Amino acid sequence: MPSLLQEFQGIPDHRRAQGRKFQLPTLPALWALARLSGYRGVDATWRFAGALNQEELRSLGAWRNPRTGRYDPPSRATLHRAMIDTDPKRFQSVLQRWVARRQPAPTALAADGKRLRGANRQGDAHYQPVAKVVTAFDRVCIPAD
Repeated sequence: MPSLLQEFQGIPDHRRAQGRKFQLPTLPALWALARLSGYRGVDATWRFAGALNQEELRSLGAWRNPRTGRYDPPSRATLHRAMIDTDPKRFQSVLQRWVARRQPAPTALAADGKRLRGANRQGDAHYQPVAKVVTAFDRVCIPAD
């Protein structure tokens, strides 16, 4: 997770300093991990964050409650406000860059052209090909941070 948090360091934080518990990189990192895990929306992301264990919350830079000594997940409102204030294009580019560094390039690419059934009825000038692309990977390797 440190590399994901480092990627999000460059996003400007437009939130007021008053009452701010979570560092900004923690919040988009939670959004990204929830989204990559199939969770969509504020409520789903909040549930995803609430299901994380203490070690996972610590590695994401969650706020540590001084009274209990436990790492707390952000509230729905905190997640919502942080994502509203975050530039979506910047968020997307950071996430794409982070994922691209962890995905190896395809080792093989094959295209198989097909002809639509009945596409030849008006002559070859109206022929519509359909391409099916198959990509093969040796392996997907995501290095542990």
